[in-house]
Amino acid sequence: GYFDLVQKSIAGGVDPNARGGDFSSALHTSVVYGRVEIIRLLLAQERIPLNLINLRGRTPLWQAASHGHLEIPRKLTETSRGDCKGNSYSSGRNVVWFAAYNSHVDIVRMLLKTGADLHEADNEGLARF
Repeated sequence: GYFDLVQKSIAGGVDPNARGGDFSSALHTSVVYGRVEIIRLLLAQERIPLNLINLRGRTPLWQAASHGHLEIPRKLTETSRGDCKGNSYSSGRNVVWFAAYNSHVDIVRMLLKTGADLHEADNEGLARF
């Protein structure tokens, strides 16, 4: 399946940080489709930055929180490279706002426990909570 393909590609020297047409990385795509095994494989690669932004201004953590995959944002924040700060959409609304907007209460709780700022101001200078 896809896991084997990604594993062989990385072993064969393919850059796991290569970007697609919307500037999404393999990590972005794996998060959107909820491919936990591939995410674990990618997170094991030290050279994968977690705060990559695609053309829509989304980080992998932002995508995981807005799609409701609880296990995935947990995995992203558990790594030593994980960070809840600086994960805002192009509007400046942070990852907590989008998780709350999409009624992902468990993700909101998890993000707050791992250091997300509930009162971070958006691009209009407003804290949305």
